[in-house]
Amino acid sequence: MAEKQFRHGYTILDLHAPPNFENAFWCIPKFKDTDADGNPDKELFEKEIEEFKKNPVKFMKTRESYPVTIICSESFQWEQDKLDRFNDRLYSREEWDADHPTGNFDFVYPPLKPHSKWGKEMIRFVKFPILKKNQEADGNVKALEILTNIILDCRLHRRILVLNRQAFGNENQYFWMMEMIMRSLPDICDKHFIKKFPRSVGVKTEEEMSNVDRKWHRMTVIHREMGELVPAKLKADKLGESTSVKKSPIGFC
Repeated sequence: MAEKQFRHGYTILDLHAPPNFENAFWCIPKFKDTDADGNPDKELFEKEIEEFKKNPVKFMKTRESYPVTIICSESFQWEQDKLDRFNDRLYSREEWDADHPTGNFDFVYPPLKPHSKWGKEMIRFVKFPILKKNQEADGNVKALEILTNIILDCRLHRRILVLNRQAFGNENQYFWMMEMIMRSLPDICDKHFIKKFPRSVGVKTEEEMSNVDRKWHRMTVIHREMGELVPAKLKADKLGESTSVKKSPIGFC
């Protein structure tokens, strides 16, 4: 349902899932697992996975996937060379030979392409300052500014915003971030998610508008494990900060 809405122009916020980046899998291409008649084909599925492992960038150009922007803590780290490879920013052997006929290609550390040849940024990490329980703290005010900007960027450039526990070393920070997002969304929507009309985009009828323009004011918020956030009992987090999120979804709804 959310994928269909995204295709139709909705802004998607995927905010809670198991701590394994499950909700960031939007950027992974879909593997074929059925034959021409729709029957399960295990061999085809395994072949698809091997092709993806062999050359993710080349494989992704032949399959549908969606770019994600991942919210993370200040201390979160990633392997930049692997991220650059996934985002099609490193030369392949064929591309290097085409641009440098007499140059030697480094297989261990492939060179970075010039900016003009970078591929689509499928994964983007955005670091947030340390949050405090006091919503008026300087770090929280700065975080809200960053949050607003990346939500608007995701809408404009058709990206999916992702929040996952795995990107936060501190459990408190994750749940405080979740609470801040949920409490801030009504105000962000009131200020920025305003319906567009045909005349505002230079057309005569709504049918002539693009999907994004028609749904410019629409947003879908996904919580894959809502039960971990709303019930007051049987919380899995050690520090109990998930209870701070309990009222915010209710207020948002």
